[in-house]
Amino acid sequence: MNKAIPILLVILSFTAGSVHASDFSAHPGYKSPSTATGMALLGTTVPVALMFLAASESSGSSDSGGLVLMGLVGSIFGPGLGHSYAGENGRFWSGAGWRTLAWSSLVVAVAISWDDTDSSSGAFLAVGGAALYLVSTVYDIATASDSADRHNEKLESREVTLIPLWSPQDNSVGLGVSLGF
Repeated sequence: MNKAIPILLVILSFTAGSVHASDFSAHPGYKSPSTATGMALLGTTVPVALMFLAASESSGSSDSGGLVLMGLVGSIFGPGLGHSYAGENGRFWSGAGWRTLAWSSLVVAVAISWDDTDSSSGAFLAVGGAALYLVSTVYDIATASDSADRHNEKLESREVTLIPLWSPQDNSVGLGVSLGF
């Protein structure tokens, strides 16, 4: 029996270590990076499709005004859906804020240019607003998977370590567990 203890300890020491699931996606809190990107893409394309649908409707139709409004609101919040899915609500609201600013600058550009079509400040605001909207939208789509990865890294930082134990007083072998958060 005494010879078996050191052999058992050697075997346990080779098998002990951090236990990580090989397929971490089975973890209950896991957020898929591809799902985050897909939600951002879907949240971007559906509002654009609604606005195109409204543009193709006959002018003055009561349905087209509702489609424009849904498309406008969706274009502000939709691209950030991947960040919201991944639990990064600050990133979601930041992107929505930038897109709100972009749409606001477009509205101001139209107001400035309403009576003065040669207004360079109106053109500058329109181009700046469109660029801000485009950059903010592309950024939110491109970084949605990173938000999911950061969320998953927080989950992975929790680990369980198995440690072989031997008690010389009892001449017994055991297994210790260390939990890390």
